[in-house]
Amino acid sequence: MLRNFILLIMITIGGASYGQTILNMDLLSNIEFGESGNDVWGFVDATGTEYAVMGTRNATRIYSLEDPTNPVERYVVTGAGSVWRDIKYYNNHLYVTTDQGSEGLTIIDCTMAPDSFTHSYWKPEIVAPSGTGTLQRAHNIYIDTDTGFAYLAGHNVGNRGIMICDLKVDPKEPVITAVIDQFYSHDAYVHDGRLYSSELGAGLAIYNITDPSNPIEITRQETSTDFCHNAWATLDNQYVFTTDERSSAYMDAYDVSEDGSALFLDKYRPLESINNPVIPHNTHILGDFAITSWYTDGVVITDISNPSNIIKVGQYDTYTNEASLNPNGAWFEGAWGAYPYLPSGLVLVSDINTGLYVFGTQYKSASFLEGKVTSKVPFELGKAISGAKVEILGTQLAYDKTLSTGNYKTGNASEGMFRVAFSHPNYISDTLDVELVSGQITILDAQLTSSYLISTVVDDLTNAPIEGAKVVVLNDETGTSDEYVTNQDGNINAVVKAGSKYQTLVASWGYLHEAGAEFTAMEGENASDFRLTKGYQDDFFADLNWEVTTMAETGNWDRNPPVGTINQGEQSNPGQDVQTDLGNSCWTTGNSGTSAAEDDIDGGVTTLQSPVMDMSSWLGANLKYSYWFYNSGGSGTPNDSLIVYLTNGSDIITLDKYTISGSNWKEAEFKLTPQDISFTSDMSLIVTAGDYPQGHLVEGAFDAFSAQPFTPSNTNNPLTQIVTLQPNPSRDLITISLDVSIKGNVEIINTLGQTVSKEIINGDYLQLNVQSIPNGNYYLKVTSEGRSSVIPFVKI
Repeated sequence: MLRNFILLIMITIGGASYGQTILNMDLLSNIEFGESGNDVWGFVDATGTEYAVMGTRNATRIYSLEDPTNPVERYVVTGAGSVWRDIKYYNNHLYVTTDQGSEGLTIIDCTMAPDSFTHSYWKPEIVAPSGTGTLQRAHNIYIDTDTGFAYLAGHNVGNRGIMICDLKVDPKEPVITAVIDQFYSHDAYVHDGRLYSSELGAGLAIYNITDPSNPIEITRQETSTDFCHNAWATLDNQYVFTTDERSSAYMDAYDVSEDGSALFLDKYRPLESINNPVIPHNTHILGDFAITSWYTDGVVITDISNPSNIIKVGQYDTYTNEASLNPNGAWFEGAWGAYPYLPSGLVLVSDINTGLYVFGTQYKSASFLEGKVTSKVPFELGKAISGAKVEILGTQLAYDKTLSTGNYKTGNASEGMFRVAFSHPNYISDTLDVELVSGQITILDAQLTSSYLISTVVDDLTNAPIEGAKVVVLNDETGTSDEYVTNQDGNINAVVKAGSKYQTLVASWGYLHEAGAEFTAMEGENASDFRLTKGYQDDFFADLNWEVTTMAETGNWDRNPPVGTINQGEQSNPGQDVQTDLGNSCWTTGNSGTSAAEDDIDGGVTTLQSPVMDMSSWLGANLKYSYWFYNSGGSGTPNDSLIVYLTNGSDIITLDKYTISGSNWKEAEFKLTPQDISFTSDMSLIVTAGDYPQGHLVEGAFDAFSAQPFTPSNTNNPLTQIVTLQPNPSRDLITISLDVSIKGNVEIINTLGQTVSKEIINGDYLQLNVQSIPNGNYYLKVTSEGRSSVIPFVKI
C-alpha cells in the first residue's frame, strides 16, 4: 500500500525540540509491503532513471523513482523466506544475497530497465581452507565498482568468511579468486585496495587486497562493545566508522591512516535516546557525513569531518512505537538500512515494520564547540575538572562531559549565538555566551569556583599525621563521590558545593574506618578532622591496594558497586554490597551486569590478596568478613568453590572453603592464636574463587573485612606461678607480685595488641610507674621460659 507524505513546511533546527525526531530531512514517500523489510540499495539505469531496491521477507522489490513522491514497482523476485537480504549493483546487474534458503546468489539483469528485467541464480562450488561446498546463501555482499570485484560475507561454507569474486568477465558467472576463512564475516566494505571485514566478536579486520587472489591481514581492532557488525571508510582510507549491533552500543571512529594500527577517536550515540537500549545497525559514509540506521531511532546523519567529535545534523525516526517495547529487551525494530548515493541526493531508508522511505535531505555542516574546564578554587587554581557537564542550551540536545584532562567536545547542527552551561556536582555552575559558526571549531574555556573542605587525619594514640589515607567525599544529593589522598601532614583539600549535603569516609590500611557526620557545605572553608584507631578494616569504599591475580578467562575480581544478575529466578551476582558497612562497593567476580553467564568465573581461578598486616605483637587475631558464593548450571553437579586463606609470609592456613551455593551475604568470624599460625609482620588474607571442570555458573563476592587483636582469656602455655597486680585500677604505681622468683619480661599491652611498656623481672616482685600511659584498658603480660600469664588492668 502506497502512502505519500509531502511535507508542506520544511522542518528546521530552529523549530525542533529535544523530543523532535525530524531534523533536516523531508519525507517524500513511504511504501508498506505487508511483510517485514530488511536492506535497501539504489542504482541508476542507462536512461538516468533512479531506482530503489529493497529486500523484504519473501522478495526483492525494485521501484523506479521518476517521481520520488510516487515510486512505481518495476520488478519483484520472490524467494526463500528470510530475515536477511543484502543488495548491491554493478554494471547493469543487481546482486542479492539471502541468509536463509538455498538460492545461492541472485543476479538480476537490469540492462533493459525500466521495460524489462530478468534474473538467474549462481551456485558455484567453494573451496575454503576449513571446508568445501556449494554456495547456498550468504549474509552480505559488497561490490567494489572501481575494480569489478564482489565480496560475499558470511556464506555457508567453512568458517563463513569472505569469498572474493571477479565480475568483469561475465556478470552472470563470477570467477572466485580467493576465500578468506579465518573468522565469520558479517559485513564487508572495500575501497582502494583495502577490505574492511566486520567479524563480530573477532573485531574489525583490515586486509590488503591489492592482489585480490592473495589478501593479507593488516590489523585487527576490537570495537567499543566488542561486536563489530558493519564498517565503512572515508574515500581517502584515513578513517573508518564501525557499528556494534548491540543494545546501547555506538558508532565508533578510528584513524587507520597508518598500516598496522587503528587509533580510536570517538564514539557516538543519539543523545535523545541515551537511556534507551537503542541499537545501531549499518552506517554509510558520504563525504563529510555518516548516514546510519539506528533501528528504533530511524536514520541519523552525523557530521564526521572532525572524526574525534561526531555531531548529529539530520534525523528522521521511522519508528514511533517505543512505548510498546520491553525496556529490558533487544529493540530489533525500525530502520534497517539507509542508502545515500543516488545522484539526486535522495536518501532511501528501509524499515522492518513500515517498509520503504524516500527522503529529500539537507546536508548541513555542524558547528563544533571545544574547550577545557578548570578550577578557580584558590588551592587548586587551574586544575582540570573531570566529569563537568557542558551543554549548549537551545532546541537541539547537545552536551558532553569533560575528560580527566578537563577537555570537552560537543556541537550542534545550527550556528549563531548560544548560551553554554557548565556544571559539576561540587562546583558552582556558570553560563557563558558563544557564537558558533557552521563548519568551524569554536574554543570556549571555563573556570568554575566552589567552596572547599579541609580535613586532617591523625593517629588516635600518637596524634601523628597519617600520610596516604584515603578520604572519600560523598555528595548525598547527587550520589557522586570523589576520593582524595592525605599528604605528609595528613591533610586533604576537597571542593564542595555550598548548600549541598556531604558525608566523608576515611580509610587507611592499618587503621579502622571513620565516617564523619553528614554536613551541609557552607560558603568558603569547611573543616573536619579524623582520628583513626589502629586495626585493619576494609569496607572497600576506597582503594586500599588489594591485589588481584587474573587467571580466569572471565569473572576476575572487580571492586565496584555490585550489579546484580539473575539465573532462573535466583540472584547469582549480588545486587548490593553488605548494607551494614560503609559505602556501597565490594569485590565481586565479574560485574558487567549483563546475563548471569556472561561475566561469571570461567576457565580458571581468580585470586584476591590483602595488603600486608603486622600481627607480630598480637596475642590473638579476630578476623571477620562477609562473603557471597553462588554455584549452578553447567553439566553435572556444580563443583566450584570460594576459599579464604591466611598466610604469614611463609606458612598458610585455610580459614574456610565454601561450596554450598546461596543467594545471600553470609558473615564469617575466626579467633586465631599463634597456635593456629605464627603471627608475623607479613600476614595477609587470600580469597580465591574458581570454575573447575566441567564448567558451571559461579559467582563470588567479598566485603566488610576486619582484623583486630584480642587477648585470649587463657594462654595455651600459662605460667604455673600465681601473679597478682595491685592496685587495679591504678593512677601511677603498680606492684606485680609472684609466689616464687622468676626471670622474664613484663609487658603492658593496649587493646590493639601494641606493647606500650616493657620491663625485665628478676625475682618475685616488680614495681612500675604507669603515670605516663594514657588512661584506658590494658593487659599485663608476664613471660618466663616460654610460658606467660595475662592480667587485665585499668589505668585511670
